Amino acid sequence: MSRYNLITGALFGLTAVLVGTVFESTVKTKLDEELSEKEFELPEELDADGNILKPKRSIISEMDRADIADRWKSYRDGCQYIMYHGFSMLFLGFIASRAAKTNILAKLGGACFTFGALFLGFGLAIAGIGDLPILAVMAPLGALAFCGGWICITILSIRADAT
Repeated sequence: MSRYNLITGALFGLTAVLVGTVFESTVKTKLDEELSEKEFELPEELDADGNILKPKRSIISEMDRADIADRWKSYRDGCQYIMYHGFSMLFLGFIASRAAKTNILAKLGGACFTFGALFLGFGLAIAGIGDLPILAVMAPLGALAFCGGWICITILSIRADAT
């Protein structure tokens, strides 16, 4: 089970780097394009004599700006949580390799961190990219799974050999 945890942790780390760094500019561009599509034009305002009081201008509502900012934050947070889960899986793999009776706890911890990464990390990232807030609803389940994984690490650390 230690091997599964180490490999999965390494893959989560790789994914976090790819999604968080390599694809960051693509996602930012996509969100900026969506924001520019929400831009609308206000006509110029004239006084009674036909003089221009305010020229014609384009604006984007504050609500649209806030929505895109929230989606960007969701994407970034999701990428960070994927990395956290990767480090956690690596740590679990190292601790499990040193503990005497680890089979059940290593499996349970690995499952908790895997589901936590899927629901919390990937859920937030995909919710930010695709404007799918329903996926962000699953984040608390991922956070609970993440906590379960840390509980397994704690118990494994207590049982680990001191050598």
